[in-house]
Amino acid sequence: MKILINPFFTKEGDGNDVLFLHGWGCDGSIFKSSCKLLDGFRLTFVDLWGFGNTPMPDEFKSGGMSVEDYADGVADFICRNDFKNLTVVGHSFGGRIAVALAAKYPLLLKKLVLVDAAGLRKKSLKRWLKVKRYKFLKRKAKRNEKAKEKLALYGSSDFKTLKDELKPTFFRAINQSLDGFARRISVPTLLIYGEKDSDTPLWIAKRYRRLIKGSGLVVIDGCGHFCFLEKPKFFAAVLKSFLES
Repeated sequence: MKILINPFFTKEGDGNDVLFLHGWGCDGSIFKSSCKLLDGFRLTFVDLWGFGNTPMPDEFKSGGMSVEDYADGVADFICRNDFKNLTVVGHSFGGRIAVALAAKYPLLLKKLVLVDAAGLRKKSLKRWLKVKRYKFLKRKAKRNEKAKEKLALYGSSDFKTLKDELKPTFFRAINQSLDGFARRISVPTLLIYGEKDSDTPLWIAKRYRRLIKGSGLVVIDGCGHFCFLEKPKFFAAVLKSFLES
């Protein structure tokens, strides 16, 4: 299961390694502006399976990849490369993968950075009922046109524009809460979140901080879900300080 390194944005350094995992709908190039400011580290950017120039593996096109499948694939990629004192940085969906990776393969990385990371859910009766209704309509839509029309109303605009082969992966990701994985993380961890992030709000950051023992949290004022793009100099300074600590 090959993964493509985004070579245009790979920056050589004489220090330790940093591997960046991008968020949903992006590719490795998303980190370009903020990582220009990092010196002394070998930076590696990848296009995760189904995004950028890395295709979805044939065996996952119908059923989709789970967060663990992605973590297993990244672990294999790490083992195949000569990384030294590796720090993994995961943004949003890449943060989900990084959480599972650090929990399952703690010996593969020295540090972990979660940037506006997703992966935790609030329990809600309203959400539970919505999921139940969606599953009912999905079964009924196979033989009922009205149910098919109602089913089409579900899902965000982002979901509706997804390639068909990514939709099963999308559902598998958003329906999994990573509390159990987070509790198992033992490597030094830094959480970086935008103050005004509405996609992965601060309650997620605070809960991750409680779940991951010894983790630290930096909240970047005035930023949303892409804090590393909105304040690249500040983000790079925070990241560099953690890498050098």
